[in-house]
Amino acid sequence: MKIYTKTGDDGETALFGGKRVSKNSPLIEAIGEVDELNAQLGLCRAALAAGRADFAAQSNSLKIIQNRLFNLGAALAGAPSIFSTQTDQILKELEDHIDQLEIENTKLSGAPLKNFILPAGCKEAAHLHVARAVCRRAERAAIRASASPSTTKYLNRLSDMLFVMARNVNLKSGTKEEKWTKRAN
Repeated sequence: MKIYTKTGDDGETALFGGKRVSKNSPLIEAIGEVDELNAQLGLCRAALAAGRADFAAQSNSLKIIQNRLFNLGAALAGAPSIFSTQTDQILKELEDHIDQLEIENTKLSGAPLKNFILPAGCKEAAHLHVARAVCRRAERAAIRASASPSTTKYLNRLSDMLFVMARNVNLKSGTKEEKWTKRAN
């Protein structure tokens, strides 16, 4: 199988089923943003693998999410996908994971989060914060493309999960979170 097909040289690409659309359509933009998010999560996994051994659980969670993002991209392109049949279960699993991380974060920090924090910290957490921002951009692109509500809900929850995961990585690494101050000095 050749990697290049030359069928996209005219500025169009094919969706599932063969329909041709412009590469600058909102739908293709959304698919591209999800692809970029997936690549960013690969970078997060590489950073986590190079970090501490206790980051393995986060890396494993991101691997599952990367596979789901391929399914999400396929759903956006019109292919049958788990997002059309298992959305409620997928969202529940993601929400449960967020809740578990929040409980752990509260134990590690000694108190629930009550302030905005700067997207910073150790290298692994900083990568997760970038992924969170890319996820929010993918969510906005999916909305512009009139994607299904399950797609936008998933991306919304995923950005929340990436935020609490970044906090978890910072807390586990002993990196102090920096509170946002209205008046920077």
